[in-house]
This record gives sequence, C-alpha cells and structure tokens, in this order.
Amino acid sequence: MNKSSEDWKKCESMLRMLVKVQHFSENHEKNLVNSARKGEVVTIYSKLGPIILSSMDLITDLKVALDIFQSNDYLTNFVDACVVDIGAHKGYFGMYAFLNGASSVVSYEPENENYKVLSQVNQHFLQNETRIWKIFNKGVIDQEKKQSFYVYDQSWSHSILKRQDKTLVSKIKVQMTSMENVINEIISLNRQEKKRVIVKIDAEGSECQIVFNTPSCCWEHIDELFIEYHRYALCTRDALAEQVMQLGFQLHNINHNLFHFIRVS
Repeated sequence: MNKSSEDWKKCESMLRMLVKVQHFSENHEKNLVNSARKGEVVTIYSKLGPIILSSMDLITDLKVALDIFQSNDYLTNFVDACVVDIGAHKGYFGMYAFLNGASSVVSYEPENENYKVLSQVNQHFLQNETRIWKIFNKGVIDQEKKQSFYVYDQSWSHSILKRQDKTLVSKIKVQMTSMENVINEIISLNRQEKKRVIVKIDAEGSECQIVFNTPSCCWEHIDELFIEYHRYALCTRDALAEQVMQLGFQLHNINHNLFHFIRVS
C-alpha cells in the first residue's frame, strides 16, 4: 500500500506510542519502522508472544492496538478469568487479556485474512496447562449457519451488514455460530473450576441479534460483558443497553459506544 509522507509520520508516531506500552518496551522502535517502510509485516513481541500488524492496513491495526494496549479500553480484572473474544480481528484483545492475567481465551473471527494473522499469533503464543487460547474461524450471531459477509477496505470493519460508509472489497460466505454455542464452549472449558467469565462482543452490527435472540439462561454464565455498539446495528443504542440490563447486568462504564456491564443477579 502506498502511503503519503503524512501517513508515514502518523504510522511512526503510533508505533512509538505502542512500543512505550510496558508489555512491548523491549522492542526496537527503529527496526519496526524500517519493517513498515519495507512493506513487511510488523511483529511486536511481548513476554507471551507477538502481536502482528499488517503492512497493508497498518494505520488501522495500529489504532486498534493502541485503543486496547495504550488506552486500556477494556480495563478490568482479568486475573484467572475465562475470556470470550467475539470479533477477534488479529488477536490484540486476546493477547491483552492474557498479559493481564487471563487463564483462557476463546476467540471468534470470521474473515479469512484476519484469521490467518490470528492463527499465526496463536501458534507463537506461549500456551501451557494453565494458559489456553482456542480460536475459531467463525462469526457469532444467533444461529449456526452459512452467512453472506461483506469484506471492506479496513480490516476491522467487515460485517454481515452492507454499509454505505465503507469501500466494499468483496462479498463472501462465512460460517457463523450461535451465542448459545459460544457459551456452551466456555462451560466446557470452565467445567472443573468455576472461574469468572468475561465476554467481549465487537460484532460490527450483529450485537443486536446476539443480545436479543440468545436465550436469557445463557447470559447467567457471564460475569462481565463488553459490547461495542455500531450505529448501523439493527437496534438503537439505548435499546441494546436496556436489554442487557434486563438480562441481569448493571452498566459499569461507557466509553464512546463501548459498554461495560457487570452481572448483579
């Protein structure tokens, strides 16, 4: 991807900010910038493994990584928790959860290019008996099926919904699973020890189908819930929040359109 001098200045500034994050402080900023300028994959290492930034979508990947690792958009107590990552992108949130003490992460990502990067990260992740990362090349909605899926020009924006504000690259079919199946996966993983369950949903507009159409009994297994609301979703922001609260959660925090709920009943 050709970048203007202004884009390169932005990339370099964002890379500098990212390597100042404690988890990545041993990386050499100059080497990362050189890799980016050569059009190479940018790999940033932590004590548990790498995160990978695509040269083709570097600004987008840097923004997502900074939101997670520098801004701490998903700040909570992950210690010894089972974590679900719906809309895993390239694994940044999963790595963030592990670096902050999670014992297991189950990640769902339907788009193939994002999933390839997620798979690479997973292969180099330092797993052991007390630290497990499972990944699935699937999206999550309210049922198991093949689904038309729109791939856009920015790697975080792919969706089952057709958008007018993004450049469409292709339309494909992807495998979807239900939120009920996701919960059953966590129950199976969490069978021996009843650890806290933290779920992150960044489903690019599918959040309403997930929340409104999943049986209420499934949500009883979740202790904390992060949901990002998208303005093109099939319900209003307030309706989504109200429904989650009716499922037994209280609103702990709102950061722009990112809701953080905690179970109260």
